[in-house]
Amino acid sequence: MALLISLIKAPSNVVLPRKEYSFDKTGGRIGRSTTNEWVLPDPEKFLSSLHCEVIFDKGHYYIEDRSTNGTFANGSLEPIGKGNRFALTSGCTIEMGDYHFTATLTDSDVVDVQSFQSSS
Repeated sequence: MALLISLIKAPSNVVLPRKEYSFDKTGGRIGRSTTNEWVLPDPEKFLSSLHCEVIFDKGHYYIEDRSTNGTFANGSLEPIGKGNRFALTSGCTIEMGDYHFTATLTDSDVVDVQSFQSSS
C-alpha cells in the first residue's frame, strides 16, 4: 500500500516543482526545510520547518502534526494538534497554511505518479 498526496491549492506566489508526492511505508516529512522529503516553499513562514510527518503504523497511514500553526484535516477548524496523529483514508483533505492537499491510498507499494496522472 502507498499513499499519494496531491496538491489542490498552493499560495499564489509559490511555484512548486511537483504537485504530488508518493509515500511508501517508510513515511516521510513535509515542511519548509530542505531536509524534508517534500519541501514546500513558504515565503510568509506560516509553515514550520518540519510541519507534519507521514507515518505508516499497523497497516494504516497517519499524518502527525509537528507544527506550531497547525495541520488541519477534512476542513476542520481545529488543528490535529502538535504531536497528534490523524488516520488518512482516500479522499481525506489536509490543510497547512495556504496549501491544501488530498490523500489517495493505493494497493501497490509504490505509486507511479506519471501513470496515476494519466489515469485520472
